[in-house]
Amino acid sequence: MKEMNDNSVDIIVTSPPYNLMGQYSCKSQMNRSFTSKRLEDWYDDKMDEKEYQQWQKECVREMVRICKGSVFYVHQVRYAWGRKNEFYHPIHWLNEFVIWSEIIWNRGNGISAAKRPTMADQRIYMIGKPKVWNKPNCTSVWDIPSVRNSNHVCPFPDELVERCLNMCSNEGDIVFDPFVGIGTTARVAKKMNRKYIGVDINENYINEAKTKLLT
Repeated sequence: MKEMNDNSVDIIVTSPPYNLMGQYSCKSQMNRSFTSKRLEDWYDDKMDEKEYQQWQKECVREMVRICKGSVFYVHQVRYAWGRKNEFYHPIHWLNEFVIWSEIIWNRGNGISAAKRPTMADQRIYMIGKPKVWNKPNCTSVWDIPSVRNSNHVCPFPDELVERCLNMCSNEGDIVFDPFVGIGTTARVAKKMNRKYIGVDINENYINEAKTKLLT
């Protein structure tokens, strides 16, 4: 992103690795039907928390700089679990930015753990005033089922990206995802007649994304 010009994309829809430390996560609690290959492809996701939050601040600053409109940033609250009872909320590192809206994504299912309700929600932060507003008929709670049967451990559902793009972009706009994974954001953008840019450090995911975009 540091090599990209100011205001060079129209909208961003993304979700970074959550720094789950390998505990209370998709990676550690997932159904056994997931193969070991899917786990091997997953990111390390074990940064020092202070370093992680600083990295995320830097990432979001760059997103805001290069984006003309809103940045849709998906994350989750990480409650006390394997972190010496520490609690991390995304607002801890997003409070320097203009939070235009906080959307609760009800995934419909989630990861169960002993002595606590099943976590079935994530947050979608709409950062910055939208350049385009298509007057969607929606609330700040989105009921969108999670995706299964994917080569990615925790993939986006298409509908989540579709709602963001329908709400705050037009055909021909440039959609960017700096954590594109297997390419859901790019694929949905293409389907909706938007241009797209996607970046990821995982070569296997990028190759899968390219294959899906060519079909």
